Amino acid sequence: MPNRLHQLHLRQRVPVRPRQPPPITNPPGPIQWRLLQRLAQCRGDLSPANCSDCLSRSVTEIIARCPWRKQAVLRFDGCLMRYSDKRFFSTLSTDGSQMLYNVNNASDQKLLNRQLGRLLNGLSTNASLDSSRFAEGEINYTTDVGKLYGLVQCTKDLSEGDCLSCLTQSIADLPGCCSGKIGARVISLSCYLRESSQMGGK
Repeated sequence: MPNRLHQLHLRQRVPVRPRQPPPITNPPGPIQWRLLQRLAQCRGDLSPANCSDCLSRSVTEIIARCPWRKQAVLRFDGCLMRYSDKRFFSTLSTDGSQMLYNVNNASDQKLLNRQLGRLLNGLSTNASLDSSRFAEGEINYTTDVGKLYGLVQCTKDLSEGDCLSCLTQSIADLPGCCSGKIGARVISLSCYLRESSQMGGK
């Protein structure tokens, strides 16, 4: 019976429309596990329609894959969905970070790394100062790539300082996996970073 109640509660409480999650105060006592903290957030450059589609798909997938779990995270390219019976709002977490990269190398890898550092550090500062916790931009790269595009985003529950710390850590992780690569992503629970030679990362 508790598992059935949990699944029903999840279906009712996970939002399918994009919105900033409100703060939740869990009362003490034996029913605390039934009150989930949940977060649903789209990538900042998605249209409202694409955001809604992504979140709707996330609801279906997360219930299918994790029907009885009290904690789960699902991230598609366009959106993030997370829920837990424990408090996680306003808590920075880089646990389980994933790094993905394009196999293609730039002809001048040192120049690429310098240019990316400038771009991503600037975007990280901008995102941390903006209430959307999102920023994107581009920078000229004059050899084989042309322009470099960057996108960074934190979950909206993070403070300015924690957002910047998360993105700074993601930038620091890039050289270990993706030095000189034309296209890379660093994904964590609290923030997302992407660089690409094409707008939108396609």
